[in-house]
Amino acid sequence: MKKNVNIFRITIAVLALSFMYASQNPNVASFINRVEAIFGLAPVEGLEGPVSLVRVTDGDTIVVRIDGRDEKLRLIGIDTPEKYDGEKLARKSRELGLSQNEIKQMGRNSSKFTERLIKGQQLYLEYDVTKRDRYDRLLAYVYIKDDNGDWVFNDTNFKQVNLEIIKAGWAEPLTIPPNVSYSKKYAEASRNAKRAKLGNWAEQ
Repeated sequence: MKKNVNIFRITIAVLALSFMYASQNPNVASFINRVEAIFGLAPVEGLEGPVSLVRVTDGDTIVVRIDGRDEKLRLIGIDTPEKYDGEKLARKSRELGLSQNEIKQMGRNSSKFTERLIKGQQLYLEYDVTKRDRYDRLLAYVYIKDDNGDWVFNDTNFKQVNLEIIKAGWAEPLTIPPNVSYSKKYAEASRNAKRAKLGNWAEQ
């Protein structure tokens, strides 16, 4: 028993040291994600599905079919630029110092990325504390099967769509308590995308 405890402590120490410089080395960060999955430190807690995609509304909102009915679904923890006219678009234009047309183009680009990522895929859903918002939209983390994915559920590898959109620079983190399960991962991924000028960050 003592030997097992020592091995566990050594493993935790190695992981802790790795985390200290993982943010400065994308390859190390990717390795850490895999180690987390292997050791069960950050597995997917539970997935529902598969469900089918009906359409992509914009970069962070989709429509899925569940049990024969269409449900609008908002991806938790991310926010993509607006591609439709409205007060939010005008506010973002003022905040970023960009024209509304520039922001709408960024929104269209984000939407296209989301569609390329999930079109033709079976989708799996993970819920957080609050399952619906005030507009009655489902709130979920969306997953697709991928042999190279860093998330594991029932011995199957997945990619998390929410995180992939941020990693590619097409969304910013949007943390709304109590749904905060992956907020730290999203913040780190956003910083990396911004430094690398990926996606919409290339335009700013």
